[in-house]
Amino acid sequence: MCTLTIYPKPKKQGFVITFNRDETLQRSSISIQKNEEKGLVYPTDALHGGTWLAFCPQKQRFACLLNGAFEIHKRQLPYRKSRGLVVLESFDFQKALLFCTKYDFEGIEPFTMILGEKTTLIELRWDGVNRYIKILDDTKPHIWSSCTLYNRDIRQVRETWFSDFLKTYSGSNIQAQNLWQLHNTRNSAMPDNAFVMRRPSGVQTVSISQLNYDFFEQSVKFTYHELEQRRTDKYQFDTKQVASSVTI
Repeated sequence: MCTLTIYPKPKKQGFVITFNRDETLQRSSISIQKNEEKGLVYPTDALHGGTWLAFCPQKQRFACLLNGAFEIHKRQLPYRKSRGLVVLESFDFQKALLFCTKYDFEGIEPFTMILGEKTTLIELRWDGVNRYIKILDDTKPHIWSSCTLYNRDIRQVRETWFSDFLKTYSGSNIQAQNLWQLHNTRNSAMPDNAFVMRRPSGVQTVSISQLNYDFFEQSVKFTYHELEQRRTDKYQFDTKQVASSVTI
């Protein structure tokens, strides 16, 4: 897995994070969970209990996970811990950058993690030996495609799709629903590599998650949609960081 885009709203009004999870249907997930102890909200991987996207309202911090670092790697089982659990443990650190520099990644399978808090956006890559930390421009849109599923050429094609999408709107006109529609796009000419992808191996896009954060209104809308079951869960946080959920 997977596909991730981050779109900063104009005038630093917030951001929209949209995430497509590509897995086999056997790798089931649980809809949005609230971890009272850590103060987190996230969809859960049923197999290992981790996640690919988590948000902490109190810290105003998010973390997103994609498999692989730079290129596809040879797995060296067994690994010490699921990468999805590392996402949750990143919130144990006071600052995202502190987690990136101090966490012990030894024995963890290679990954790419994107972390954000307030005006800081960090890209962390772990290749199984070394960590690579990059501070990104939080005023520009970004896209990532997992290197374990998409080779370099296909990743560039998908970057072009995202760039073309952005060009069809003036910056102030892109809304969360536009990004949701992009991530819900199928491509009959390239079904293996579309945003909603499906491969003969059984790997396919199983869910779409979106965090829509508005700094001005101090509100967060967290939407999780399972494609196969056609189920959508929504959480909304008010200024007191109190979550309410609606399932439709």
